[in-house]
Amino acid sequence: MDNLKIIKGIINSKLFGKPFTSKFYVTRKCNLRCGMCGVWKHTESKEMNLEEIKISAKKMKKLGICYVVITGGEPLLRKDIVEIVNIFSNLGMSTRLQTNGLLLTEEKLNKLIKAGLNDITISIDTLDNKKQDEICGIKSLNMSDKALSTLKLVSKKMPKSMTIANIVFSHKNIDEIIKLIKVLDSLDVWPTFCPVSLAEESSNQLFKAKADCFSFTKKDLDKMEKIFKEIFKLKKQGYKISLSSEYLKQSLNYIKTKNKKWKCDAGKLYFVIFPRGQFSLCDDVETKYNILDKDFVEKYKSKKFKNFMKHSRNKCEGCIYGIFRETSELINSPLVLFDRFLTIFRVKKRDFLKNKLFKN
Repeated sequence: MDNLKIIKGIINSKLFGKPFTSKFYVTRKCNLRCGMCGVWKHTESKEMNLEEIKISAKKMKKLGICYVVITGGEPLLRKDIVEIVNIFSNLGMSTRLQTNGLLLTEEKLNKLIKAGLNDITISIDTLDNKKQDEICGIKSLNMSDKALSTLKLVSKKMPKSMTIANIVFSHKNIDEIIKLIKVLDSLDVWPTFCPVSLAEESSNQLFKAKADCFSFTKKDLDKMEKIFKEIFKLKKQGYKISLSSEYLKQSLNYIKTKNKKWKCDAGKLYFVIFPRGQFSLCDDVETKYNILDKDFVEKYKSKKFKNFMKHSRNKCEGCIYGIFRETSELINSPLVLFDRFLTIFRVKKRDFLKNKLFKN
């Protein structure tokens, strides 16, 4: 992670109200069929080409975006993914690739690093291969082993980055969360976990599970306080956990009460660009606007557009998506910013003591 770019971006957002980050979908195509994700069900053939992505990236830079999460679908299905990363990197934006890791070879990783990639997020939900394959809707791939192997490779090749393991916290893996944190920490990987979001069968939202097998049971809820207490304990001990204490509290509250309403900054501090260039406030709130529109930057800065985004936020039922909540808290709350620095200090202190003990 490019800390200087991130700090500069936070200051610009805090003082001048500029957007900080964007999720940039390069495709909706995916080689998995995960039960808690619906992106792969919304396949579309048209995707922006490199020239259109370059135009989009320049407009995002003009608006103030400093941190881009390149995602999908599975972004590595794009044969030009290295060139895409290079476009954002050359414009001075910090780049993170969000992937399931199946197509990430060492050769591809080397090319991505050379292109300017700063960080990688890889999905993993369990250490049980059979269970992970079931979650991913695929058979006999040993997905857990593959994900761990890829995370280990990324951590080794990108030692100065923040390699993240993305975990969806559900009934499927509730009893493994603590073990997962410890295993990932031993690989120098930072786990992040988001409680599963549930939706009606008719829902069109991208990251909502429709299968009851992901729903928390009463027995799960009885365990929850104990599990989160242990997570907070590990965080204080210096284990690598890339979640603020505030978001952890919000997650626990959401699991217990299902209350997901909060003061959202979608469109203002962050937004989403879909594969054809469609501008969306977040993953769930699409609009009729497109970043490729000639006057998009002017429209975005207009009072009319800001009122439209505010109205859209006000009527939204809310969410528990970590990337958006964490961004809002990071920029709006000095306590969360302090929590971030404290976490890094504790991790470095623990790593130093471990290395000292090892040498002795």
